Amino acid sequence: MSFVGRAIFIATLASLPAAAAPSEAKTAALLPVMAPDLLEPQKRAIAERIRALAAENGVALQPAAETAQGIEQAKKAGAACNIESLACQAQMGVLVGTTLVIVARVASDWAGDRLQLRLLDALRGTTVREATRLLPKEAELRERVIDGVILSLLAPQKTGSLDLKAGEGALFLDGVALDAAAARARIEGLAPGPHEVELRVEGQPAQRQQVAIISGKAAALVLGVIEERAPPPPPPPQEQGLGLWLVGGGAALAAAAGATAGGLQAALEYSAMERGTRDALQVVGISMLGATAVGLVVAGAGGVMMVTKDAP
Repeated sequence: MSFVGRAIFIATLASLPAAAAPSEAKTAALLPVMAPDLLEPQKRAIAERIRALAAENGVALQPAAETAQGIEQAKKAGAACNIESLACQAQMGVLVGTTLVIVARVASDWAGDRLQLRLLDALRGTTVREATRLLPKEAELRERVIDGVILSLLAPQKTGSLDLKAGEGALFLDGVALDAAAARARIEGLAPGPHEVELRVEGQPAQRQQVAIISGKAAALVLGVIEERAPPPPPPPQEQGLGLWLVGGGAALAAAAGATAGGLQAALEYSAMERGTRDALQVVGISMLGATAVGLVVAGAGGVMMVTKDAP
């Protein structure tokens, strides 16, 4: 807020009657419901339900007539601002003589009506708590969802939750479509009482089930066929290790035997020695060549094993 804005705000406070000063620390003011697409009776019904649940849960609200009078006095004193903004909403709370403000707004679009509630600290201009839910069209379900949003704001400890596990398909809670993540998640902020869960699978009859929600507790529900896909088992390491040993070991044996046989052959060709020694070395060379052949066979067998194992 600019310096000029602060000066106007202070002057406005000074010009208001003394009765508008903050009286009870925990008293909250409920501002008029903002819902351009709803009729006045619909907006009034939401405001009355907020007041009823506040009274049931020990939350003190400033009387509606007193709040309306305070807003009119503030306007006459020159306090004009955009009620859609958080700063203006907090300012209105101070001007009507409370430290807490409840703001109710219904936003309508292609998905339907969404109720948004906000609890403000008027002195600090900050949000204490928020709650929002898409409202179903059916009247009974709509009231149930509205109660859940109001309790989430005023008395969150009085709400319950639902641990939901659903199969493939379109999932609905109290007539409102849920996203895919909700099919395996905990849904918070539900009003105590019965709630309807529905699973719609194309080409099959809809599956409906009712679940009872209790204050402060979590209910559980499984709906539809749950397919658990286990990960494929890893390949046995010992088979692959054996194939690698056969290839590597056989090739190493063939290389060593071949090198030794080659060295002996060179010695026989270019060295002068007795006939008996030469004959003995020839036998050793022939044995080395035989080892070379065996090594190559073993390496080939290991390679065949690995290729056969890796083939689909």
